[in-house]
Amino acid sequence: MYTESQIAIEEQGINILYLAVGFLKSYESDSSDTPRYAPLILVPAKLERRSAASKFQLSWSEEDIESNESLVVKLQKEFGIELPRLPEDTESLTPLSYFAEVRKAVGKSKWEVVDNIALGFFAFGKLRLWKDLDPEVWAKGTGPEKSDIVSAILLAQQMQEPSPYSDEEFVDHCTGVGDLLLVKDADSSQVYLYLKC
Repeated sequence: MYTESQIAIEEQGINILYLAVGFLKSYESDSSDTPRYAPLILVPAKLERRSAASKFQLSWSEEDIESNESLVVKLQKEFGIELPRLPEDTESLTPLSYFAEVRKAVGKSKWEVVDNIALGFFAFGKLRLWKDLDPEVWAKGTGPEKSDIVSAILLAQQMQEPSPYSDEEFVDHCTGVGDLLLVKDADSSQVYLYLKC
């Protein structure tokens, strides 16, 4: 878990290791006998150790404590259930009182809140992207579909603005390679010499 969480931070820049506090035990339908468990409160966590011989220590990463947004959307879209939101000030959050609010909001006889804790990986990148593309969250008259670039990509259309180069022109002849501003490896002495020039 330590290695996988470090790789996610280094390669994607996101923490996917969470301590899940409380689970909603639900069913896809009234006739289903297969329970589904979804975490309710997600506390961003980190694993650390002082040396290879020492034990791992689990601690809060000091990122925002979150509710399970995937569960919020699923219950709203499929069951018409509005889960209560976590308080803005998470220092005042008490899990047991939040679980009581969830029980009241759900109101289904077979469903229940389970007071368990688990450490695991949870990623919400796709949900956040989906929410960004939802037209309902954008101000009226704005949104991704108003962007010429997005419209051209999604609708497989030609861009309105024509290219400054014709199909016959070789682009390298139009812009000299020496005119391009490219990032190059440099230490502080090379940067200093460049700035002096």
